[in-house]
Amino acid sequence: RGGLMKKQKRTFKILKSIIFFVICIAILVYTMPFAKDLKDVDDESYAIARGLISNDLVVNKDVKIYVGHTPLMYLYAAAFAEPELSRVFVRRDLLKYEYFDVLMAHELGHIEVSYSQDKADLFAAKLVGKDRFLNYLAYAENRRKNKSRLSYPFSNGLCAGLYAMITDPFDSEKIKELVNKVHTELK
Repeated sequence: RGGLMKKQKRTFKILKSIIFFVICIAILVYTMPFAKDLKDVDDESYAIARGLISNDLVVNKDVKIYVGHTPLMYLYAAAFAEPELSRVFVRRDLLKYEYFDVLMAHELGHIEVSYSQDKADLFAAKLVGKDRFLNYLAYAENRRKNKSRLSYPFSNGLCAGLYAMITDPFDSEKIKELVNKVHTELK
């Protein structure tokens, strides 16, 4: 019986990964033709993003930021990065988001350091500052506890569409782990 449960869990994880991959490909293919350059959409958000990119931690100064206008962006992603092409896509409704800077810093982390959520988060914490990032995590945890869709844009909360229905990758334990990492690595 235990072996069957393990196989079912493994199969479910594989299925989740395949669905996630298919959705990501669909978003990339469908979003780019309809995306607009952030500088042509919102001056304030563009200034925030360019300010982050001008930081010495960011090596790649040629990052392009686009605003996605497609239904797929609203189904899945708050924002996402294409590291190979130095592009970030963000949803229009997040341009005035209280933690837009943290969201952008995280996506820049994917371009600068890794596809890994953890490494992108640590990069974001360095880029926006430890206190700002920890304030964001407290806000995210509070929103998550209240079952808000606006809890954690990077892994689940704002990505409250299909992926969030099949997995909850960013729970309280992961928030605690991240807070500990930020305290440990950013002294």
